[in-house]
Amino acid sequence: MNSNNEIYKQNREILKYSISQFDKSVIYISSGALTISMAFINNFIKDISKANNTNFLIISWTIFSFIIFIGLVAHYISYMAHLWSIKNENLKTEDYNKKSKIWNYIIRTLNILSILGIFIGLLFLIFFINKNI
Repeated sequence: MNSNNEIYKQNREILKYSISQFDKSVIYISSGALTISMAFINNFIKDISKANNTNFLIISWTIFSFIIFIGLVAHYISYMAHLWSIKNENLKTEDYNKKSKIWNYIIRTLNILSILGIFIGLLFLIFFINKNI
């Protein structure tokens, strides 16, 4: 039977992996959406100056680019949080939990912004495609 310490370490590794996969997914989805939108323009709209509602496209590109940036920042902050965690693992549990909440709040906020950004960016992209089909 596993001790509580072993279970804690396993859960910590699973969480670390999950965060890493989330960061990758956000960057892949945003990059993919940018690529798909460019392919759409290349295949269906030969002259972008004749496209309808290009502001939707520009907004979606801006959002996806920003989400890629947020994903990179979130990945870096996650890395820094893990380093902090390793350096401070000897803190009292109460102190450790109190200080780690700051890292968790920042990462959680960036993740929520990423999810919302992808959703909003996709909506703008869908509106643009819909107006130009």
